[in-house]
Amino acid sequence: MKKIAALIIIISVVSFACINRKQTDTKTYKSNQSLLSTERDIRLFAIRYGKSTYSTRYIFEKPDIIKKIPFHWLFYVIKTTKRVILVDTGFIQQSFIELFNVEHIDPVSILSMCGFKPEDITDIIITHSHFDHIGGILSYPHAKVHMFQAEYDAFMRNPCIISVRTFLENHSALYLYDNVYHIGQYIRVEQIGGHTAGSSVVYIDLDGETIVLTGDEAYLDENIELEKPIGVYYDKESNIKYISYLKLQGYRFYTFHSPYIITDETPWIEILP
Repeated sequence: MKKIAALIIIISVVSFACINRKQTDTKTYKSNQSLLSTERDIRLFAIRYGKSTYSTRYIFEKPDIIKKIPFHWLFYVIKTTKRVILVDTGFIQQSFIELFNVEHIDPVSILSMCGFKPEDITDIIITHSHFDHIGGILSYPHAKVHMFQAEYDAFMRNPCIISVRTFLENHSALYLYDNVYHIGQYIRVEQIGGHTAGSSVVYIDLDGETIVLTGDEAYLDENIELEKPIGVYYDKESNIKYISYLKLQGYRFYTFHSPYIITDETPWIEILP
């Protein structure tokens, strides 16, 4: 009986420690396990919050010609039966809007057109921590934030937005990973590390089809279709290896800067179902 009672106490303590992160000594939660559920209905939205031009010098490692070409600024929303997940957040900082001469729309206002309020967002997957992928995170203080440990560490050493660093330092629902992780049954996130130290891609694994959200491992479709590595990279070989793999697999993919995903003036489209 004493052994059983002791076992119950140990299980209770461990369970409480896993649930209440504020009571633990470590700031982060590391896991290789899945956050699995029985979600089935998947809706996927593309959100275009900006338009500009951008130099091929940065889009491709070895551009055929250096010139400015159309360049859109996007992130994605995955809605399941239990979650509303942002894949990156866009940015809202006026300094970057002016620096890159972006025709900018507040991402929150576009989400409202799709029927989502900031408090509806349950999870945010950060593919990497450049300003245009993490700058809007301040608008969603109640969402769980998912990043790879390597990307988090790199950002905290050299943050592009100080207020975002403060947000992450104090956020009670920050989940950091060292390996492939899942959110729900069909969403899989893999670290590539080509564009930045912990840059990642998101797979939506459906029956008979895999859809990939590339982060900035590819800026445009041409990076993959022509197997042309990106011009801004942390590890060129990892980037080359991944875009070649993606082309070989033939997955349907969506980048975060393609001008071909949303071609009219409506700043969002529903891709799935």
